[in-house]
Amino acid sequence: MPASCNKRGVPAYAGLTDRSRTMIAEGEFDLAVLAYFHVAEVWMPAIRSLSPTTRIIVDNLDLNFVRTARQRFQQREHPGEIGLLDTEYAMEMIRELNVYAAADLVLAVSQKETDLVNDLSGESALCLTVPDGDVLDPSTIPFAERRGIVFVGTFLHPPNLDAGTYLTTMILPQLDPRITMEHPVSLVGDGLNRFAEHFSGAGSHVRLVGWVPSIVPYLERARIAVMPLPYGAGTKRKVIQALMMGTPAVATTVAAEGLDLRAGEHFLCADDPVTFARSITRLVSDSELWHHLAREGQEYMRTIRGRELARAAFLRAVTAALERRPRSGDRAGYLETYSPGFYDPYSQLVRRVQSAVRATLPISATVVVVNKGDEELLNLDGRTAWHFPRARGGGWAGYYPRDSEETIAHLNDLRAQGAEYLVFPKTSLWWLDHYRDLKWHLKLSYRLVHDDNESCIIFSLCEAPESRQREAQNGKPLEEADFRVPAIDSSPSSALSTIGPASLAPVVAGDGHARLDGAGRIATWPHSGHPTGDITPEPAHLMLAVETALARIRECTIPTAALILGTYHAGRPSHIRQIVSSLAGSSRSRVVQRWVCLGGSGPVPEVTQVTTRVLRDARPKFEVVNELLQKEDLSSYDYVLVLDDDVRLPEGFLDDFLAVQAHLRFSLAQPACVSGSHAGHPIMEKQRGVLARQTLRVETGPIVSFHRSSHDLLFPFDLTSPMGLGYENIWPHVLLQHNRTMGIIDAIPIERLTLEHESGDGRAESGMVRAAFLRAHHHLSDETTMRVLDVASLDGADAWTG
Repeated sequence: MPASCNKRGVPAYAGLTDRSRTMIAEGEFDLAVLAYFHVAEVWMPAIRSLSPTTRIIVDNLDLNFVRTARQRFQQREHPGEIGLLDTEYAMEMIRELNVYAAADLVLAVSQKETDLVNDLSGESALCLTVPDGDVLDPSTIPFAERRGIVFVGTFLHPPNLDAGTYLTTMILPQLDPRITMEHPVSLVGDGLNRFAEHFSGAGSHVRLVGWVPSIVPYLERARIAVMPLPYGAGTKRKVIQALMMGTPAVATTVAAEGLDLRAGEHFLCADDPVTFARSITRLVSDSELWHHLAREGQEYMRTIRGRELARAAFLRAVTAALERRPRSGDRAGYLETYSPGFYDPYSQLVRRVQSAVRATLPISATVVVVNKGDEELLNLDGRTAWHFPRARGGGWAGYYPRDSEETIAHLNDLRAQGAEYLVFPKTSLWWLDHYRDLKWHLKLSYRLVHDDNESCIIFSLCEAPESRQREAQNGKPLEEADFRVPAIDSSPSSALSTIGPASLAPVVAGDGHARLDGAGRIATWPHSGHPTGDITPEPAHLMLAVETALARIRECTIPTAALILGTYHAGRPSHIRQIVSSLAGSSRSRVVQRWVCLGGSGPVPEVTQVTTRVLRDARPKFEVVNELLQKEDLSSYDYVLVLDDDVRLPEGFLDDFLAVQAHLRFSLAQPACVSGSHAGHPIMEKQRGVLARQTLRVETGPIVSFHRSSHDLLFPFDLTSPMGLGYENIWPHVLLQHNRTMGIIDAIPIERLTLEHESGDGRAESGMVRAAFLRAHHHLSDETTMRVLDVASLDGADAWTG
């Protein structure tokens, strides 16, 4: 975000640093607007001290203490119980109200919350209302052509996650199955990859779409929107957006609060599962009601929540703040000194870890906590807790393990001594990147029982991961498997036949999942699972849905001929061996591989047979690929794939990927990247529960597949941008002109292992090359390309959702 602002000429700073303090002191700012109270409590003391004449507005967006109280009251361990507030909640509420009291002006998104802040503060004008607003064009798709039920929200936000769970476990079971067969339910929003297990029993007609660059295609195509929020605060933009687009909604009272909506006039209100299900059934089928709510909701929302109204209210608030005398720094200073250490981010993290352990693990548990000697992290309400790494005497070992092998050995020693759970606080998650084989060991050996990147992740050391029980290979224990890499026949006839998966993948267990050898090397994995990039296992029902969909697609597609073109670097670590092996192992495609070795002393021995040329000096990627293309008769191939050497491919990748591309008739396609790998743009990250997405964007790497229908349109590559900068904007423009489609295939994801970061000067130079290239060519803007046009679901692999 700072970099994006800086590019637009807006100075931006990440965090409160010495540089930002200097900026505050020297900037002579009239006004500071601080979003969220926890941000304001950190910045406000510095602003009051360094720039005492600056007025401070705190934008609360919603009242955290209201939302949290509602959430706590609904949390219960047994039926009939009611959740209660505790001292931790009280302290957080004190912090929030103190921030508001120290501000010159507070903004709220509804009159209801404005009145509450003013009542609690005793100041009638401390808080002003600036409504949330948006500008969205109404959908032009008629009732009869709309299909599906959509719920939109970030699932990293607890109210949305709980609403999604409430929808799939309490509301949908009340519906006639024919409703969801005709109108599948789509959950749209980031965070789903981390919480897919919450929806493991949702059924085949619930589609976990996940992050999308724009929600517009989903809201404009859905028959209805649902907002089953059990708690929350403020106003809900998802309600504003749906109604503004003319998509009728069923919502809870909490979801609709603050907007002065009238139930039955602007939306249907439902606060229990049975009523909610009946409202869905009524609204998806009653055309007259649907049109009435669509019309009234849209007109009303445009009247009260247009962007111009929000802008005018904000400018009035700015004027009001500037007319006030700035408060003294006493109250702001109190924010720093009140309850010393309480506001320290690390202290807050420790409390979150302790809370997660209390909520997840039994009181009798023996817990190992990855840390660097903090005794407070071992204060787990009576549970036995050890440091990791642990010294013989019981304290922190005082050092980090040398490598994954040493780390795993130490963990096994502690398990033998009685350790039952392993906790990685947020500050220790770097271990799973640094000790890569440790991540594999944990993922393949133990069940993940808690996953929250704001506090910690917890593994049960006594339970195997779900659906991933260890199996023997060929009747032998896994540890005794043969991990040797066989030599490759150097005869020409064996060039593409003997470099198969078995020759380079050390071992694959009976369930198809990767295993580690004694040296910590990684084997391979099935496309329906996750490589190392995502520590959360794929739910079993989604794995089955992927395999079923792919089997159905393979049955109705014919074998293909594929040309593989790419470069690899001999002088640096790469995964060329695994890539060549995987592609050569195709059973449905005739595969020809042409690779160019860049730098180093010569080609990698295991792939000599497919290395056509060695270049001692680095050359631009697409310049090299163009030279390879010139030597080929492209009419002999159905597909041309251009690859980089920084990926790991799942087992059976090529056959399944090309089958899906052919099935969906994509002229241009690429695989999604697993969550946690170097995906570049978020649109490239795999969406669970999805076969593929039709998009207007395909990146230039790490894998791009060109169907023969695109060869004359896109080949040869324009070498005025030899590294491919800007191609992703040109390609969709060309394909749209010729009625071709393109997309990202999610069912067969890859792991991208590196993403090179240029220096500031390098980025600037690349940006200028890209800008000049685009100025000379017709193209689509970045904003236009970052859209998902449609989604192909797993349960309907032969049809798009739209």
